[in-house]
Amino acid sequence: MVKSSRDWIVQVKSLTTQLFQCLSKTVGAWENFCLNHATYFENLSNPLNAERSLRDIEITFTELDSLRNELEYLVGSCSEFAQEVHFHYWLIIPLFIKAVTVQSY
Repeated sequence: MVKSSRDWIVQVKSLTTQLFQCLSKTVGAWENFCLNHATYFENLSNPLNAERSLRDIEITFTELDSLRNELEYLVGSCSEFAQEVHFHYWLIIPLFIKAVTVQSY
């Protein structure tokens, strides 16, 4: 039971880490776009629509960045939990072996 719990949390951590890395790249690409290319959209023929669109995109990326921060926290929590379960697993196994050994005598 403890080992299967640890295996599950390790798998969750792996998937969460992959998602975090992908989201970090996406948010980083947006930040790069804002720094280097957003100014090209300021002088379009209909600047109000361009500004509104960029604002809407910026709101979406602000939300994505917040979710990225939550994923980062979840990755850390998974790591801590996996270590805790691993510690308890190695604490319980010797006690279990000892109990089985005593009962067999």
